Amino acid sequence: MTRILQEIQRGQRTVRLRCVCLPEGQEDEEIEAKTPKPHRQKPQTLTVLVEDMGQLPPLCAGDEIGDEAWQTLLWCDGRAMALQKALECLSRTDVSRRALYARLRAKGATDINARFAVEQVVSLGYLREGEQLRRLCLKLAQAGKGPRTVTARAAAAGYPLSAAEQTLSEMEAAGELDFAAAARELAARFAAQGLSEQEIARKLYAAGFDTDDCFSS
Repeated sequence: MTRILQEIQRGQRTVRLRCVCLPEGQEDEEIEAKTPKPHRQKPQTLTVLVEDMGQLPPLCAGDEIGDEAWQTLLWCDGRAMALQKALECLSRTDVSRRALYARLRAKGATDINARFAVEQVVSLGYLREGEQLRRLCLKLAQAGKGPRTVTARAAAAGYPLSAAEQTLSEMEAAGELDFAAAARELAARFAAQGLSEQEIARKLYAAGFDTDDCFSS
């Protein structure tokens, strides 16, 4: 199989190379004239990060790509595609490093490419796990969840449990969160609905509050 580089499109961060694979021993013109359209090899576009171009030999349109260069090109494309998928994921929602890695693997990225993409988005500043964790904790607390539920949900989302606990501690110390006050407010609301103290305690515990917070003054 002969691989011919047809076109190079250079962008700010990536380079796209359009290649076509031809049966050995036949020229492009012969393929165009003799091969029925349904059986022609479709052009393949591969993407290379600008910083990875140094891994490839100098290439120009019309060059034949040897086997070694082709394997390197596929390696570069895997890295670029993993990074692109990571950026697309982060453009839609906040995710932890662990969750982003899992999503990339589910989308077909290899272990090494998924790890590379995660480290890249972190170094580029697109994934700020500390800020994202604070937003998640605040969102859950505002939804009436207690500290146990907040930390458990954060851990389930891929954030380290110790980091979630530390974040809550810092937010409480800064006055951003007050779980004792939130527990008392919920207890008063349930009491107004006619629930017994035992029922209130059970509901608040289920929401993630400690029993001591439920009726503290």
